[in-house]
Amino acid sequence: ERLNAAAAAALTASVSTGHVGIFQYRRRTVEPLLMTGDPAPPAAGNRFSVFLEAASNTRGDLAFTAYTFFPDRQGLFLKRDGVVTPLALAGDVAPTPDGEWYASFDQVHLTEAGEVYFGAGLVGPAGSVSRAILKADATGVHPVIVRGDRYGFRQVEEPLQFAVNAAGEVTAVARITDVDLLAEPQTVTEVILLADGRLRTLASVNLVLNEGNDQVRNFAITFNQIDMTESGEAVFYAGSDHFLHGGYYVNRAGRLFANERLLAQGDPSPLQPGDRIDTPLAFGITSSDVLIFHATTSTAPGGAIFARRDGEMTPVAVAGEPRPDGLAPWHGFLQISVDESGAFAFSDFQGLAQVAIYTGRFLPPPSEILASLRATIDQSGLARGAMAGLVARLEPIEAALRRDGFETALRLARSFLQELTARADHGLSTELVLALESDLEDLILALGG
Repeated sequence: ERLNAAAAAALTASVSTGHVGIFQYRRRTVEPLLMTGDPAPPAAGNRFSVFLEAASNTRGDLAFTAYTFFPDRQGLFLKRDGVVTPLALAGDVAPTPDGEWYASFDQVHLTEAGEVYFGAGLVGPAGSVSRAILKADATGVHPVIVRGDRYGFRQVEEPLQFAVNAAGEVTAVARITDVDLLAEPQTVTEVILLADGRLRTLASVNLVLNEGNDQVRNFAITFNQIDMTESGEAVFYAGSDHFLHGGYYVNRAGRLFANERLLAQGDPSPLQPGDRIDTPLAFGITSSDVLIFHATTSTAPGGAIFARRDGEMTPVAVAGEPRPDGLAPWHGFLQISVDESGAFAFSDFQGLAQVAIYTGRFLPPPSEILASLRATIDQSGLARGAMAGLVARLEPIEAALRRDGFETALRLARSFLQELTARADHGLSTELVLALESDLEDLILALGG
């Protein structure tokens, strides 16, 4: 799952019939977008079999990887305005300097501009294997970071895990070779940044992270351990001499040795007095340093999801404790996605399967939620009478809040929500009702309901 700017998530899931599909989650509704057996381009009569990854944007575009039946191969596709187009197919020649073929696809990112960034496994003419980061846009598929890219005395051997922001700035964990002619070539793992058309190293195994003496031992050990904020800051996981189980670091300067530690092994956990972070795992972060992360702790060896904002850390979910639906405990966690507003999604993971995906967000103050409700009504395009009727339900709530009457405001908000959901024929579009219900539910929570 990967959240877009509207806090909607495109996800793949299997259903009781045994088929696999891509679904869109938005405002508590789940909509199927594609299913096993649907037509698959480019060949007539071909069908999709299994869907793997998916990403969407607010325009409604959908980028995804899937296997097809005939022939049985993997591909990267884009669905726009109802039309599915293949962007790259296993066996096709990739736009890399060595003329390799596509073998597999992963890490699909779809920007608001409609550009698709993705990782690809490649096979060379002599059977060599490598990886690349590429971009598909209206003009075709283009290399972003590929084997052989040079900067200074460094050469890219293999880009691994990566992240990209809306501006097309990319940060990646990659295998890099030092090709200084005066020394024996050495290949190490580094965190690199591609910005303004230029590659540079931000951190490297066996080098210090900053002006201290803490050397890097390793980078990503699981999913979602590198991120790129919309303001151009690279954030990554690293294990080091001082923090063997790792920590998160941010590079705001775009240069080597300028990495600031955000959180690391041994930092206090909010679960219990004396509890400490053991191993930081998957994470996502915003430009304002809202950090959502998965970590094991001294008292939660099965892991927990935490949210940190303005220096305050809050537990979101703890393995073994009851889930919100009350049907089962949290089993464990794996992947995390965070959008720029701080809304997030994470998976409840059991064994080898994701059993559920949950979303969360920070609640704004009641006054901001009421302003959002008014804006939704103003922009609804309703007739004046219908609009006035909805506004008339908001005004008593606003008046109660001005008098610090939180209990009255809470009662009125609940009444408004009940009326909205109970009326079968209210003359409002489904989209408008869902938007109003979502804000009213947030308002009730913000008021302590």
